[in-house]
Amino acid sequence: MAFASGTDPVRLWDLREKKIVWEKLYDPQGVISRVVVSPDGGRFIAVNSELAHCAVAAYDLSSGEALWSHRLGPCISPPNVQLLPGGRSFITNRVDEANRKNKEWRYAALYETATGNKIADLPEGDGISAADVSSDGHWLVSIIWRGTQFQIWDLQAKKVIIRDVPKGWKRTVDCVLNRVRLSPDNRWLVVGCNVRGDLAVYQWDEGQSPKP
Repeated sequence: MAFASGTDPVRLWDLREKKIVWEKLYDPQGVISRVVVSPDGGRFIAVNSELAHCAVAAYDLSSGEALWSHRLGPCISPPNVQLLPGGRSFITNRVDEANRKNKEWRYAALYETATGNKIADLPEGDGISAADVSSDGHWLVSIIWRGTQFQIWDLQAKKVIIRDVPKGWKRTVDCVLNRVRLSPDNRWLVVGCNVRGDLAVYQWDEGQSPKP
């Protein structure tokens, strides 16, 4: 198990032996804010956050050594990272292409896990904040950047097929949509507001509009 620990080192734990295998302090001025382990256990992807700037990088899980790193770019919050089934590609925000003028950190792209190279943009003007990928890798469910809607993407076509707002929900200062999860069987979708604790649960038949 690898996990981020604020300004402390990132640590790999052997849960059976209950001991630390290795620990690494990658950036003394930054915070490792996200860690996502690949399904094969060979590497992990982490987000380094440093003074309103972020960078996505990959590391060898057994040694903790860096494999590649994107450029440190401006960000409002640490970008979401979603590994697709099989772990050969992942989705994250385009922080490495961002500046204060183009605000590319709001938008996402598909990247190759082994190299960090971009495969394709997810070209959508509303951007992506929180997200989750279906267990078969066909669908991406995301919250738009402003937190006012959720949307379902067909990743094969790389386009949004459904947009919706939870019934009776209104965006307020203390509650924007910022949580979304799909069940492992892709039949249930949960959308919520973390601050106020509001949740909306949908039954979903793939390709159809979700039903509350």
